[in-house]
Amino acid sequence: MNRIEFNYHLKKLNNSNDSLEAIYNFYYSRIISFITHKYDGGAIIAHDVAQEFFHYLIRMQNKPYVTYPTAWIYKCCDHIALKLLKVERKFSEIDESFVADTPNLEESMYGELDVYISQLDELTQKIIKMLYIDNYSALEISEILHVKYGTVRQKHARAIKKIKNLYIDVTKSKI
Repeated sequence: MNRIEFNYHLKKLNNSNDSLEAIYNFYYSRIISFITHKYDGGAIIAHDVAQEFFHYLIRMQNKPYVTYPTAWIYKCCDHIALKLLKVERKFSEIDESFVADTPNLEESMYGELDVYISQLDELTQKIIKMLYIDNYSALEISEILHVKYGTVRQKHARAIKKIKNLYIDVTKSKI
């Protein structure tokens, strides 16, 4: 579907079922394929992402002129997928299976830092891993671990300070 045809159907979307059907028939399978191949676990959420995208199109009030329809659709679906994955991840509890699925600090990509991180208490290690490996925000971590937001921030700040001091001590001792 070229950009002229897409924008025509987009403008007529709320007035014509044929326009919705044309966009749906052309892009639905492409969205499924895109999401499935882009994300681990994408096959699980691909249909939800496609449905959310078409709900978004229908609800959209001021329909823009889209210069690159496929790129625009993929970008919208990308945002929807990230949101769904984040919500799915947010409500999963941390248990032993989570710890087994995440990289062990000794096996992680941080090299020398692992030695310093391993000297932190267990909760602080989890917080550091979730912040820097899993890319959770401090607020998400507080909800997942059932600790106060301030505690997460405080433990993070203290961990950074402790790691920095340990590093300085080690480098001074090497001189």
